[in-house]
Amino acid sequence: MIDKVTGNRLGADVNPYVIQALIDIRDNVDKLPRNNLEFTEDDYKQLRLSDDYPHKGYAGFALSYGGKWLGGWCRDGAGRRDYVREAYSNALTQSGKLKGVVLKQSKYQELEIPYNSIIYCDPPYQDTTSYKDSFDHEQFWDWCRNMRCSTSWRSRTKSGNTTATSHKIIHTRHIGGAQAPLFCILPLDKWGKHAIIISYR
Repeated sequence: MIDKVTGNRLGADVNPYVIQALIDIRDNVDKLPRNNLEFTEDDYKQLRLSDDYPHKGYAGFALSYGGKWLGGWCRDGAGRRDYVREAYSNALTQSGKLKGVVLKQSKYQELEIPYNSIIYCDPPYQDTTSYKDSFDHEQFWDWCRNMRCSTSWRSRTKSGNTTATSHKIIHTRHIGGAQAPLFCILPLDKWGKHAIIISYR
């Protein structure tokens, strides 16, 4: 979503490895492993034991099964696909889109959000796969209600829900007289000068 807007852009996540991975994709994509000869399953296993590998954030997500942090070496049943090569190709595609984005490790409550901002949040889903750290959904929704914003949207999925995605409108307010969505699932180009992308996974 962050590539859909121009102007000042900030990406934040509470997980330092997420930010490290994004910085590597933005600034160091030429230094990332390009195939499974440059980065092997044995290299991956060492990620659990040490922080010495300079691109641990990237490898811990992009080279893990399902993109889950250190969730196991990514492989197919036949062992024929080179997921390191595929991850590198994806990183090359994303690298340019992250140019100019300020990336910061931060809790959402501690962010200084500029006037006339668009905020897109991607909180942990309720009632699905558990996360490493607990997440207070009630506190999050209280924060949302206190933000100066226009229509608030959130994409969410719950286990046992036959609808893959639904949307919840919290309330409507203006920020600086401008219409600006707190969570937006639409192209954001026309909405404002700033975009804040907040993720928690």
